[in-house]
Amino acid sequence: MVFWKVFERYRIDAAQLIIEELDVLPLVTTVVLLSMNYSLEAVKWNLLTYSIERVSFLRSLRTILIGQALNMIIPLAFGDFYARYRQFKECKSQSLGAIMVNRITLTIPTFIFGTVAVLYWMRLTLEGIELLWCIAISTVGVIILFLTIRLVKPLFLQKYASAIMDIKLSLLFKVQGLALARYIVFTIQYLLVFQALRFELTYIEMFLGVAWVFLIKTIIPAITLFGDLAKRQLSALAFFTLITDRVDLVIATSFLVWLINIVFPSFIGLIILPRQLSR
Repeated sequence: MVFWKVFERYRIDAAQLIIEELDVLPLVTTVVLLSMNYSLEAVKWNLLTYSIERVSFLRSLRTILIGQALNMIIPLAFGDFYARYRQFKECKSQSLGAIMVNRITLTIPTFIFGTVAVLYWMRLTLEGIELLWCIAISTVGVIILFLTIRLVKPLFLQKYASAIMDIKLSLLFKVQGLALARYIVFTIQYLLVFQALRFELTYIEMFLGVAWVFLIKTIIPAITLFGDLAKRQLSALAFFTLITDRVDLVIATSFLVWLINIVFPSFIGLIILPRQLSR
């Protein structure tokens, strides 16, 4: 409800901004980087699944795009999970291990840079003893979460731990490197859209804002495609409105990145999906 009230107020300004002030070259570069974004993910998935079942780069790319398309109708990103799981005829437990490792590797840079963004956000919103209390509570929360994971040891993690442990350390470093590269591409795409809309902030502020959005996007699952947009918009507003009053720029930026990185690949996946299901 809050999102729609904010969006209703500024949507006309954001639309006019996109039409009148958009610098085309950075936006075109953002679209070109989309292919690098998904190519890195396909290479990463290929490396993780090489020992399970050897597939071509194009097949891995199709699987990822189909998963993106299924996310439009299956909540909580289970569409991607199902598409990757369905790729394999056998070795289901090993495939689940690969899926888990794939998700963890992208989560690592998200939490590292996101933590820096959270600390910056707290510095902007809290002062003195409030800031210290917030840091202390966050630290205790992380410690409790870590101890809970160590003590509880969920059964599904035990069941597939062997599949994860079978992955060589050298391979994990390669996959983590690709995940970091993909995170960097994500960030560059966001910065280019900022540039296309002539967003006058420092690169540090823009980077931390993007890291904040990625962190919130990871922590809070989206139920629907438009729920993902709402989450992006709200998280971006929560950060950037502390350092700028250009709400229309924040809304326009989040919308364009969502359109390029989520909607466009999803529709490509929808085109591929019927042919894949008929096999």
